[in-house]
Amino acid sequence: MRVKRFIFSVRGAPVLALAACVAVLASPAAFCSEQAKSKGRVRGHYVRIVGSSYVGTGDGGVGELRAIQRRCVEDKKFMKRPHVASPTLAWPKARTSVQWETYYTRTRTMTISSAERYVVRHSDCDLAVQTIHELLLESGAGRCTVDLTEKTATGHCDVDAHRRATSPVRVDIDQRHIPKGAEKTILGINCIPYIGRLRTVCVGTPRSDFRIPNGPFSRLAPGLLLEERGAYMNADAVAVELDREFHDDLFTIPQGLKHRPFPPVNRPESGAVGQ
Repeated sequence: MRVKRFIFSVRGAPVLALAACVAVLASPAAFCSEQAKSKGRVRGHYVRIVGSSYVGTGDGGVGELRAIQRRCVEDKKFMKRPHVASPTLAWPKARTSVQWETYYTRTRTMTISSAERYVVRHSDCDLAVQTIHELLLESGAGRCTVDLTEKTATGHCDVDAHRRATSPVRVDIDQRHIPKGAEKTILGINCIPYIGRLRTVCVGTPRSDFRIPNGPFSRLAPGLLLEERGAYMNADAVAVELDREFHDDLFTIPQGLKHRPFPPVNRPESGAVGQ
């Protein structure tokens, strides 16, 4: 079966969901060469989610951003300093936007995420964009977080250990004490809302040949993370593909990163979603 590529773009830095030749790396050649050695295949599920923050403002925080830019212009005029009266970039629909893709398999998950935040540049009052690109590899061996912008790896980042892991990404919590909402359907998949103090996540449980691991940001229930509603961010699944075949090399990380230790992922957790 031919593996399908999913591509999403962040201003100036496209990110391939197949994780090959990550464009934000200064020297991706070694990473691409290393990945080319792997010929293995794994089966699993794919979910792509997009969202934005500043949801409580009703305008994605753009009104506040405009106000900051106006105050900057007024200050520059008063001090007779160089500035731009109107931004050279178009005003965004939301001050901060996020998107991530997660690949779920029997024992591992890989999440490729990006965030884009608009800010006012104090030097000239123009708009600027700050971007973050990350990878999150999880299995029974632990969790590895890679900041592709800062070129750092945090946690348990032995790719071979993740490949050898026999236990899935799972945190065992007594779900009887977690408030739940009415079951609903998202992109043809039934999902159960889990209600927390700061956010609600909807976890899908489609028919699967394996027990679906916990999602990257949903520790309280195994399944596909399909929706998030909260005080700080709203996010929705825009694509789901079940029972797909992936390259095993998707579950690797770039070489040459600065490594920092991190506690293991499979430790007891408690509390509601959003803690």
